[in-house]
Amino acid sequence: MASDPSGGFDEEAYLSANPDVRDAVSAGRMPSGLVHYLEWGRHEERIRPVVTRPRVERPAYRPLGAMSVEALRLRVSGVARIIRREWGKLFRIDAITPQGINYRQDLVVAHVPGEQAASTVLLEAATWQDKVNELWSVSPDKKSEALGWYWMAHPMVRGRINTLVSGNQSLDAYARLGAWLEQHGQAVPLGRSISLGCGFGGLERDLARRGMIREMDAYDLAAGAIMEARRLAEEAGYGWIRYHVADLEAQDFPVNCYDAVFAHSSVHHVERLEALFATVHRALRPGGIFHLNEYVGPTRFQWTHAQLQLINGYLDSIPERLRQTPNGRKRPVERPTIEQMVAMDPTEAIRSADIREVLSQYFTIVEERPYGGALLHLGLAEIAQNFDVADPEAVEHLRRFFDLEDTMMASGTIGSDFSVIIAVRGRDIIGENDAGRRSTMSPEKKTDSDPFRDFDEEGYLAANPDVRDAVAAGDLPSGLDHYRRWGWREQRRGASVIAGPLPQIRLTRQLRPPPDFACSGLNHPSLNLTVSMADTMLGESDGHYLSVGQSALAAVDRALGDTEPRNILDLPCGFGRVTRALRARFPHTAITVSDLDRPGVDFSAREFGARPAYSVRNFRDLDLGEAYDLIWVGSLMTHLPAAQTKHLLSALRRHLSPGGTALVTLHGPSIIPRLRETGYGLPPEGAEAVIGEHERTGFGYCDYQGGKDLYGVSLTNDNYGISLSDEAWMGAALEECGLRLRAYEVQAWDDHHDIAMVQFLERGA
Repeated sequence: MASDPSGGFDEEAYLSANPDVRDAVSAGRMPSGLVHYLEWGRHEERIRPVVTRPRVERPAYRPLGAMSVEALRLRVSGVARIIRREWGKLFRIDAITPQGINYRQDLVVAHVPGEQAASTVLLEAATWQDKVNELWSVSPDKKSEALGWYWMAHPMVRGRINTLVSGNQSLDAYARLGAWLEQHGQAVPLGRSISLGCGFGGLERDLARRGMIREMDAYDLAAGAIMEARRLAEEAGYGWIRYHVADLEAQDFPVNCYDAVFAHSSVHHVERLEALFATVHRALRPGGIFHLNEYVGPTRFQWTHAQLQLINGYLDSIPERLRQTPNGRKRPVERPTIEQMVAMDPTEAIRSADIREVLSQYFTIVEERPYGGALLHLGLAEIAQNFDVADPEAVEHLRRFFDLEDTMMASGTIGSDFSVIIAVRGRDIIGENDAGRRSTMSPEKKTDSDPFRDFDEEGYLAANPDVRDAVAAGDLPSGLDHYRRWGWREQRRGASVIAGPLPQIRLTRQLRPPPDFACSGLNHPSLNLTVSMADTMLGESDGHYLSVGQSALAAVDRALGDTEPRNILDLPCGFGRVTRALRARFPHTAITVSDLDRPGVDFSAREFGARPAYSVRNFRDLDLGEAYDLIWVGSLMTHLPAAQTKHLLSALRRHLSPGGTALVTLHGPSIIPRLRETGYGLPPEGAEAVIGEHERTGFGYCDYQGGKDLYGVSLTNDNYGISLSDEAWMGAALEECGLRLRAYEVQAWDDHHDIAMVQFLERGA
């Protein structure tokens, strides 16, 4: 046998010692004994011949983060080409199979120049971990700059997805989960949880902001992303989120310790699904939640013919301007080869089509909400940013794409490539593994509408001794608590009533005011405390949320004195952060609520007895049909450029009654230190541009271009960003619009915004 450049692997001896391998090689089912040893034999502790790798320098690979936009767009241009260039100086390369050994190392057939026979050698030119680390350590901002928007970054797409997963375009998958947990009696925040494939940490920070988690361990293979996630968490005050660099396929977790495990677009990168799901199952407490928001479409992106035909037909039908990408024109979508997929990202969609089936073997799937994407995911990639919501033609083309996907899904022509799944660790007996553990779920009172109202507690405990013992030990509050959490899924015996469908999920909750809270002298029983879970103004403290409304009401009292307004306009109302305080203070006054966010308008009108009036993007077109004695404009001018601000002020003039008052909040010079420190969502150069323009003209502004949404997706917002102005500029602008500045208060709203008290004296002036 010709000498082996890998150094001394005795092929004949290995085959002689392992007849099963020898037979497989003879039958053509295995290329060689060495391949078997590298892929399986060493793990099976077969005979271990010494395999000495070539003594050559490891090729230098330029990190993706340092590549040009064009290089980043192409990701890794081809591991085979890199290996041929770098290693071809030492060996004659005969064949290459990228990630041919367990999809983790490159299998290369080569021979030393001068040798006759080819030999198989293992070259560690770039391990799969190197490639994944480089690819996923690139920031979302840089990817967006190079590739264009991710399809989910578009606000209309997000609204569509929210509707499909929650029934409300303003409630996302995690708001839906919060409602589900509340309805099923689980305490929030969750005690201890895990995030799988956390990336730059957007999900963890969002869950913390919503108050859904109290303790979190987050894992990702990309070291660069983990470093940035730690930094961002600490900056946001969530230093208690622990971030770890780890391979999900090899990571283990403490047993029976976690209330929930989250996976957001990460499981489709896992090959050993069975091992991962078994690990998660062990880590969760009985009844624990496994929440997945995942790509579950074709493995290795092997798109169907129908998908490709429909997507490319749609692309051919849209105007050329909508087809432009950051790097040229969007090309027709094609099905990639497996080799191309492996070279781009060895883990991408490696077993995505198997996720549902394998998951069901380890967990009880209690809810699945598919949200499509088979067409939109590919068709909108790189061009989603072109569909400006202010462009009627672009919006119509986007809606047409939505309709196409809906029609094709309904007909069965395509499936849903994305899904949100709530799975529960079920069929577990409470026993020794849970000794000393107290329930994290609270039993609910049985009411006439409760499907468990006739539950036989004694009969259930008698039929289930393990539950009886757990209740006696204090590990569970009651048999009903066990049945509602696990027993009905496990089909336990002894319940005289088998629960029917649970009541409709509530999408609201009750605010919890601090004991000393009062709203301008009103006791909080007079205040409607119902809050929508879609309200993005909710933070960690309900007390602060309520105090913002209280602060607005104090300004109103100062402006009006003893005068009672006949009618009030809250613009923009959002989900009623200030409206609830106005209603408590003026219980019989007609209130109009207006906003671009229609679900917010609907909620505020319903909860606070107000008249709904949907707003418009251009304030020159705003006509609400009446004039108001009081108009509250909170946190709107703070986000508008100068021209739009003046359009807003002109709209106020049209809607103020003679002698009426408008209160407009704005960012005054007092915020400059905070603007420099935090950026308010702007990059440092954007914040400095705002400050510089303000110093020159009295008004500064910058779009939110380059900002991020909750999950780190890069966004571009035209005519919506951060503004900075002062009393002099405001007074001149008001006069230009036929109004006058009656008073100006610095940091009068929530110790943050300045408030301008505006009056209209003579209509037609």
